[in-house]
Amino acid sequence: RQNPSKIVKLTLELEQTDTERMRPGMRLRGTIVVETITGALAIPRVCLATDEQGAYVEVATLFGTRKVYPELGRRDDSFVEVLSGLAPGAKVLRRAMAGDPA
Repeated sequence: RQNPSKIVKLTLELEQTDTERMRPGMRLRGTIVVETITGALAIPRVCLATDEQGAYVEVATLFGTRKVYPELGRRDDSFVEVLSGLAPGAKVLRRAMAGDPA
């Protein structure tokens, strides 16, 4: 109860089992992929910041950086889909997080 992780009871049916390593009732830590999107442009969530105008990313340019406010789509714990406003290959900078070395 002290751990904020989500716990789900799940029953799986496997095509193959390794009886040397797998036993009924064992715990598993894993990821369930609900959807895979091919050909999408995505950025790491740690690159996003927000201000009064909305969500933005800092993009490297020849003369420094500039804010870009892309249209965002689906997201998960790690990535956010970019629907428009950001070109493939753009150099998106990671936001400095609290505790990052200077």
